[in-house]
Amino acid sequence: MKCYFFAIMLMAAGLGIVACNNVKSNGLETNRSENTQGAEALQNGEEDGEATNEKISYNDEEGENEDTFISGVDNIRMTWKEAVIQVSKPGEKVDIKTLTHAFVKMFPFTETNLALKKWLDSPEYAKQNDFHTHVKWINDPSIMVGCQINCELRSGYIRGILDTQTDRSTTTCYWNRKDGHKLFAAFVEDCSETPNWDNLLLVTFDYDPATGKMTADTGLPTLVERHLKGYDFYSITLPEEGKNILLSAIKLEDPETPNGDISEAGDFTIEWDGQTFSWRE
Repeated sequence: MKCYFFAIMLMAAGLGIVACNNVKSNGLETNRSENTQGAEALQNGEEDGEATNEKISYNDEEGENEDTFISGVDNIRMTWKEAVIQVSKPGEKVDIKTLTHAFVKMFPFTETNLALKKWLDSPEYAKQNDFHTHVKWINDPSIMVGCQINCELRSGYIRGILDTQTDRSTTTCYWNRKDGHKLFAAFVEDCSETPNWDNLLLVTFDYDPATGKMTADTGLPTLVERHLKGYDFYSITLPEEGKNILLSAIKLEDPETPNGDISEAGDFTIEWDGQTFSWRE
């Protein structure tokens, strides 16, 4: 776990970075299938940096409709479990670039996903394993932001991180399963101020070489949510080397005070057995 994670969490509230409009899923009046169709439309050729987080209506506590925006992470959160992603032709060889490209084409709702898409859309750019690019800020296209991308092709690992002072990144990797499938994971951090459960998201997909498609595999996210329930913040380190996943989490004395005292902190490991993950006690 990188040491700057907690430092950022405790200091970021005072940085004055552009804030996200994170919206909790409770009360959202939106149709999952319609939102998935929107993702598919973007997959078919949206201009770099032109993706927007959908404007929707929701019911407030007084029962009145208001307009707001779904954050990039929430756009993914609401649709990924129903998504079927065509990665390749059946039987075609794939690697981390192929799998990541399919994922970000389906879900281009954060700046880091857009940057990865821009990189992998270009055969010339995609040959480079270290790449820097710029994309438009999704909710303000007048702003351009840089993104550093690093790929460890042999170990099946990619990370794109924005040139900002807070954690805004997308990390992907995959594991070869005993049954011949692959398990693909993406951890998306879309944090403007202090990280919380609303702007962090882990998703996993099973890739079937017989069909060339990825479908949701909820086992790992469910495992993480069950064991980290009650913590205020967490971060996941997908393996750049090796197979296991590392996690760090903290509880605050007062969750309403992000830069307040920490009441509990923990480091955890999730172990890979060749087919799935289990929590190391």
